[in-house]
Amino acid sequence: MESQGLLEAALAVHVTPDAFVKRRLVSGPIWLEMAGEFFPSKGWIDFPVAILGFWLSNLHPVILAQSRTCECPFMDGPFEFDIHVKDDRVWTVTLLDRDAARNDALVTALVDSHSLITSLLSSAETVVEVCRQEQWIDRDLVELEAEIVETKRVFLS
Repeated sequence: MESQGLLEAALAVHVTPDAFVKRRLVSGPIWLEMAGEFFPSKGWIDFPVAILGFWLSNLHPVILAQSRTCECPFMDGPFEFDIHVKDDRVWTVTLLDRDAARNDALVTALVDSHSLITSLLSSAETVVEVCRQEQWIDRDLVELEAEIVETKRVFLS
């Protein structure tokens, strides 16, 4: 389905918490799925506690209508997704490979803002639950928990 030349799609945040490991940071599979694309790839290994925390933090000005754009980078590799507010319920999301040789927009789609935030919160809560069960409590986890609370506060108000 297209609207004004842009594909309309859902964006889902996927984590595989049973594959998480803790060294200095918790690492494990975290990736996005949008318009049938897995980004950066299905099963991408990164630092889910840290990146979910700063993705939620980066979204706060957008949710509060203080900004119309947001960048959400992965820690590993040149990958990020960018958000541009079209209106309160529809955001344009672009999946980007910032590799210096390419700097490509891989996919751009119109995404329901509510479903994107809900998917981020759901994945973040799953990550927190697993880390608490494993007793992997560190500064990143505490920050992620605070970002979940704050995102719910601003999103649900």
